[in-house]
Amino acid sequence: MKLADIKERLEQRPFRPFALETTGGSWIEVEKESSVLLSERRPDLVVVFDPNGRLWILGVDQISSLESR
Repeated sequence: MKLADIKERLEQRPFRPFALETTGGSWIEVEKESSVLLSERRPDLVVVFDPNGRLWILGVDQISSLESR
C-alpha cells in the first residue's frame, strides 16, 4: 500500500468511509477523516483510531488493501 493512496482517500470530498486491511488479516474501519493521523516526520507510519476506541500504529508495509464502505 502507498501512503499516497491513503492520503487521496482522506482528502476526497465529500469524505467516504473506508476500511484498511492489515497484512495480518485485520480490518480497521475509518468512519471519519480525523480518525487517521499521518506524520510528516515519519511518512512510513499511519495512526488510526477505530470506532471501538482502539489505537492502531501501522507501518505502510503492514497495510495490504483499502476498501470503500
